Amino acid sequence: ELAAWMIGELRALGYTEVNLNLGCPSGTVTAKGKGSGMLRDPAVLDAFLDAVFSHAEGPISVKTRLGVSSPDEFAAILDIYDRYPICELTIHPRVMRQLYRGQADRAAFAEALLKGEIKTTQGLGFIENVIIDTHFVQRGRIGRLFQAVVNNPRTLGIGLGEDTGLFIQDDTMTAIGSGLVIIVDGLQIKDTNLTNVELGQPISIKNLVVDVLSMNDTFHLKSREMNIVNSQYNPIPQVIPSNYTSD
Repeated sequence: ELAAWMIGELRALGYTEVNLNLGCPSGTVTAKGKGSGMLRDPAVLDAFLDAVFSHAEGPISVKTRLGVSSPDEFAAILDIYDRYPICELTIHPRVMRQLYRGQADRAAFAEALLKGEIKTTQGLGFIENVIIDTHFVQRGRIGRLFQAVVNNPRTLGIGLGEDTGLFIQDDTMTAIGSGLVIIVDGLQIKDTNLTNVELGQPISIKNLVVDVLSMNDTFHLKSREMNIVNSQYNPIPQVIPSNYTSD
């Protein structure tokens, strides 16, 4: 509850998002059960997050490590994080005892297209019938976006890469930034095995439509059609939104 009180004080000062750093490996921090030292005891971690999210309001993000001594600990840790409406989870792909030494274990948190528990929360209502996932490409989240769309085939899945966004005007979305935007459309899905497989098993999807947008490409929400500005087959004039400016 002390952490929730502190978050409230930060909100009062004008901070819109608070990050809980559960990834710091410093010995002076972890010896007190703070930072990544909190990962030693899943029950303590769960109780802490429960107290925070039960009393604090607004976006709360979390930075974490894969565990204390082994990446095998991460599955149980991730299960705890999944219980709470964390707005963003940043994963340092090392364990606490590595500090900053050795190779980063990127394979430990790479996500496959497996059936799992997908949790979605209500957005701000600026756009309807979409599911948006951020920091998408670097964190290998395409599998869970596929599943979310299969569960809600009339909903459009949108995955935003780093340094990337969408400018939405009327019926048209325009990709901005240096990364990629992934659009997942389930309207034409013809078959899936989703309801017939156990949690953690691969899922199959027939006729799922995926579009990949880069800078200034557009996607029309009503027609669900994508236009590539720099197309090698059918070049179209580049149109920059009238009220969009870029440095």
